[in-house]
Amino acid sequence: MRLRLPFLRTQRLATDARGVTAVEFAVIAPVLFGMIFGTIDLGYQLYVRSILSGAMEEAARESALETGANRSTQIDGKVRSTMERVLGASRTDIAFNRRNYVNFSDVSEKEPFTDLDADAQCDNNEPFDDVNGDGSWGDSGNAGQGGARAAVLYTATLNYKHLTPAAGLLGMGETSRMNISTVLQNQPYDAAGAPVVPEVLHCTEEDL
Repeated sequence: MRLRLPFLRTQRLATDARGVTAVEFAVIAPVLFGMIFGTIDLGYQLYVRSILSGAMEEAARESALETGANRSTQIDGKVRSTMERVLGASRTDIAFNRRNYVNFSDVSEKEPFTDLDADAQCDNNEPFDDVNGDGSWGDSGNAGQGGARAAVLYTATLNYKHLTPAAGLLGMGETSRMNISTVLQNQPYDAAGAPVVPEVLHCTEEDL
């Protein structure tokens, strides 16, 4: 009997299932909680995007009116206040940008140039139309809301803190960045001026 005692203890230990559930939970828990937190954070992101998009659309409509032409700061402030009510003032970091163009087709387009060397870059003293009059080749728009009939690219860049620690656990950082843009056209509240003929300049290395 004494000779078989170690064997019995070993056999009993091998078939003992106590604590298996705890071990399995310890293995599965990080993945499970990661999925739960990730789903919550994704839903939160979609919610924030929806609120910001709605606020931007409303601000764009107000900006396009003659009464909104010189009220960009106040209109941006309304969007900021909306996001602060949703996210909290300490969790909201938002910036706004407006660029105006002559036509919708010009939005985000580079100034036209003659690509003499066919490298898709304005360089080597190639001529270009200085549409916005800033003296260098680049985006054809001007900063700001612009005047009557101008097409405007209105953009908000929001940095906000994640709702759950999921992003941090995945090495994505504590904050996320979201860009929302809308294109609008100012109302024809003023007479159209004479079209401006752009000056022809030449690209330099600094323009790249």
